[in-house]
Amino acid sequence: MYADNPNNDDDKVRQVSLLTAATTRAACFALSVLASAAMVSAADDTALPERIDFLIGSKPGGGYDTYGRLIAHYMEAHLPGHHLTPVNKATAGGVPALRELAKDGADGSEIMLFNTGLIYAELSGEPLQLETYRMLGKASSEARILLVHPKTGIESFEDLREHGKGLLFVTSEHGNSAYIQTHLINDAFGLGLRVVAGFGGNEAEAALLKGEVDGLLVSESNVPPLIEAGVARPILAFGSSAEPDLAALPRGPEVARSDDEMLVARAITALTELGRPVVAAPGISAAALASLREAFDAALNDPAFLQDAAQQGLPISYMPGGESEEVMNQILGGSPRLAEMTQTVMAR
Repeated sequence: MYADNPNNDDDKVRQVSLLTAATTRAACFALSVLASAAMVSAADDTALPERIDFLIGSKPGGGYDTYGRLIAHYMEAHLPGHHLTPVNKATAGGVPALRELAKDGADGSEIMLFNTGLIYAELSGEPLQLETYRMLGKASSEARILLVHPKTGIESFEDLREHGKGLLFVTSEHGNSAYIQTHLINDAFGLGLRVVAGFGGNEAEAALLKGEVDGLLVSESNVPPLIEAGVARPILAFGSSAEPDLAALPRGPEVARSDDEMLVARAITALTELGRPVVAAPGISAAALASLREAFDAALNDPAFLQDAAQQGLPISYMPGGESEEVMNQILGGSPRLAEMTQTVMAR
């Protein structure tokens, strides 16, 4: 397409660079697939069905969906002879999907990337029996960042304490982690925000871009584009951030003044350690679980996966299944007061 225009040398260079990058990426992926196929492992046995649905407890678009589809793609590469299909199941924060997994997934035909809001749902009294599910592992430890639109004039979290009453914050569907965490922060810190649910996927960020809302709580990977667009000012973080521009933000426990504030700040911080967890059904066979855990481990440590994740701005902080289960059970066995506060939020 450039042959008739000798003035497009720069375009030719860019085209060659893109082709080289694509070829390198394809070669890296091909080598990882060949390496996995050559391994003598539980992932090659017949414990798993040929087709596996990878349930994603969120709407298309947004962080959970992006992580889920990428993980499913690379797990499939490390499960020769098996096909993984991403399926979005966002209703009621993913609770129906989790129950479907328990009912239909014991043979390994379903696994799920679930929203950590389900842990809050369990704390609030929802009989999900999360301790019976088998963790394959978790993918990230993204900090949660509280953002305000610059139009609000809010410069810091202390400003929000004093002048935030009535500001409009949006969040995802009832029951999702963003919904529960936003309400817990609002309640515990006494901010007086108006919190409106139902903004799933990328809808909340789109509303911020349009200037229709005053703020939201998001994962750190969503923050840089919003800052670059001039529509977001980060004022508080929960958990350690991999983003240099967010490293200097005050952390939730640092601004806590009361017992309830500290309890909520520490709980949200702890849950950042379980970012993007993937689980199998209760009752899954030891052989099937071993195959899935091995494929998850191989996928999350695959150089091609890590390159893809970096290109998409997705921080990866892998934790294996057994360790992830321990962290989740420690949170579930935590403070009765946190359970009480979560129940109040979930009853709305």
